[in-house]
Amino acid sequence: MKYGATAVALLLLASVLPAQDALQPSTPLRFLLVLPNNVPIEAAQIQYFPSGPQGGGASGSFLKPEPRLHAYGLNPPGTEVKVMAYLPGCQFITLNLTRDMLTTQALACRPLRSVNLSGRESPTDVLAGRTTFVEVRYLARWGHYFFGIMDGMVPMFKVATAAPSADGTFKVSLPDFADDAAMEYWKNSRCWWLLLRDVGTLNILALLKAPESLSDGMGKLEVRPSYPGVVTFTAVPN
Repeated sequence: MKYGATAVALLLLASVLPAQDALQPSTPLRFLLVLPNNVPIEAAQIQYFPSGPQGGGASGSFLKPEPRLHAYGLNPPGTEVKVMAYLPGCQFITLNLTRDMLTTQALACRPLRSVNLSGRESPTDVLAGRTTFVEVRYLARWGHYFFGIMDGMVPMFKVATAAPSADGTFKVSLPDFADDAAMEYWKNSRCWWLLLRDVGTLNILALLKAPESLSDGMGKLEVRPSYPGVVTFTAVPN
């Protein structure tokens, strides 16, 4: 009888331990993202979104670039994390990191040529008496599909700035994402967004609406391999 009671106790313990283990939090994700030495680190931009049993309720975030820092720790909740990275002069980088992968991930730069854009703001009233600059953002509308979410802010990355002349003309150099092999699958879900900001306050003074022939249908500029001539943007006060 004594041995029978012991056997029953062991069976009960064996049934309880797996249940307790299931309740224990799994080992958190830990990655080290290493940036190449030949890119402007201060302009690098990295966004990420965790998923899985413990990360599904989390929201995405970004890593803040630090001067002269080439490695960033990433410790999100969940069982996997997806990363989007913009490194100046490089093709766009996407990663889907899981616990069974190497903890040190090198973000390799695959060089990408640039596209020159010459633009003009019209009308120029918004420039009167102000010191302004044009900011160009890359809108990765495909980010929702990549991250596996239904809504939220569209991932965006600042890629260029320029000071307009008194007549509203400006020039910027943009990464040629139209020729980015990594972005081929998402070519219909991306665009440029041009803003006019005040130098002193950084407030957005106007949105620069692209002409219909180059617009994505909502005023944003299509990602194209070239922009001949001078593109006239309509300045819509913010």
